[in-house]
Amino acid sequence: MADRTKLDEYIAELEAAAYARGREDARAEMKAELMAFQKGLQANVEKLSAELERAKERLTVDLTEKLLPYLRSTGTTVDAESEPREPREGSDQAKVLEVIREHPGLRGMEVVKALNGSVEERTVRTALHRLKRRNAIMQREGAWHPVSMSLFQNSESQSPV
Repeated sequence: MADRTKLDEYIAELEAAAYARGREDARAEMKAELMAFQKGLQANVEKLSAELERAKERLTVDLTEKLLPYLRSTGTTVDAESEPREPREGSDQAKVLEVIREHPGLRGMEVVKALNGSVEERTVRTALHRLKRRNAIMQREGAWHPVSMSLFQNSESQSPV
């Protein structure tokens, strides 16, 4: 009986050692697979980043090619070499432009309402006209949209064309 007990204990020790080796082998294998996955993931991120940059460049060129003729056809003067400068911070034009950037597609009265009376209706209309003349905004089907090239580069913004 003592031999049987020793044999059972020896078998149990062998099984425990084999289980431990198997667990360590499995961990090492999983770690190697994880490292390979991370390298592949990093390569995909780099590839997608490069594709995104190329897409932004194509979008900017496409929008510029379509937008400039449209702006010219509406009588808006276009200086393709320079972007419109930002209005002075806190000015009525800056407030109007901020509302249009946050909510593209608003009509004139909707812009007035969005400003909650902080700017007079006549002043809003003047600001809209001046911002249009400076190529900061454009009107399409009665709605106002920002046209700054920096907005085209922002993936979360909506394009005006």
